[in-house]
Amino acid sequence: MIRTGLAAIALVMGFAIAAPAHAQLEADYPKALVKIIVPFGAGGPSDVLARVVAHHLQEAFGQPVIVEDRPGAGGTLASAQVVESTPDGLTLIMHTSGSYVAAYLYPNVRYDPVKDLAPIINCASYPFYLVVNPSLPVKTVGELIALAKKEPNKLSYSSPGIGSAGHLLMEMFKREAGIEIVHVPYRSAPQSVTDIVSGQVSLAFDTIGTSQALVAAGKLRGLAVSSGKRSAAVPDVPTVAESGLPGFEAYLWVGLFVPAGTPEPIVAKLNVEVNKILQDAEVKHLVANIGGDSPPNTPQEFTSFIAGETAKWRRIIADVGARAE
Repeated sequence: MIRTGLAAIALVMGFAIAAPAHAQLEADYPKALVKIIVPFGAGGPSDVLARVVAHHLQEAFGQPVIVEDRPGAGGTLASAQVVESTPDGLTLIMHTSGSYVAAYLYPNVRYDPVKDLAPIINCASYPFYLVVNPSLPVKTVGELIALAKKEPNKLSYSSPGIGSAGHLLMEMFKREAGIEIVHVPYRSAPQSVTDIVSGQVSLAFDTIGTSQALVAAGKLRGLAVSSGKRSAAVPDVPTVAESGLPGFEAYLWVGLFVPAGTPEPIVAKLNVEVNKILQDAEVKHLVANIGGDSPPNTPQEFTSFIAGETAKWRRIIADVGARAE
């Protein structure tokens, strides 16, 4: 009985000591420069959002917060750098849905994003935009599917590369629609869209931010968005689901992660601060202007979302047999 009582007292004292220690850790963070790694080149959705977040975090923390673009191997090089860094909250990565699952596409990747990265916050989700060359004799998803069924493998689609979100999403679309379209991979999203405009390829799933200006100029035709409901950025454009493929839904999400093992108080502090940034009126307008949405969310909610997203994209990767070199 005496031992049990002593154990209970020790446990209570442990909690009493741990709580102030956690509070102090959160209060002291950060004590040095914070780096946000972006697994792409400058100018993309993740890079733009990372720079907005970095600017505001620097003001909030009173410490330098910089963005470092590290493109290559679909995002696996950047991820490896972050996974191997000290889990102290000073090295973050701004992943997209495509760069996050790239670990399952490339050979000899020695990390698992689910096990080795800790989610902080889903910063924004963007619907994909199904766009075609205006010379293609289709104005709806139904007409596109009918044409592809009439002439299998005659149409071609572009993507920023094998295993990119644009590639995997079109493969999902092909499977759901029961059609065959030839894949033409490029090295970047701008190159991929440029060749739709020129007529070298027929169509693609791109982002609203990249394609809408070209649609407005008549250089592309927008058929549908991949979100569950219509996008406020292009309200007259139907969803793929309402265009004949019920249940079809996918997003390009952009989220922050730290190495697994980063103390929970630091993760919590980052989540609180970035949530504040994303609810700023100017930041919300920036995200919405290119078709995105950034509702508040917790690390736990983002972790649950990631689990569903990872399972979905891994199934598609397995079905397609996609491998990147």
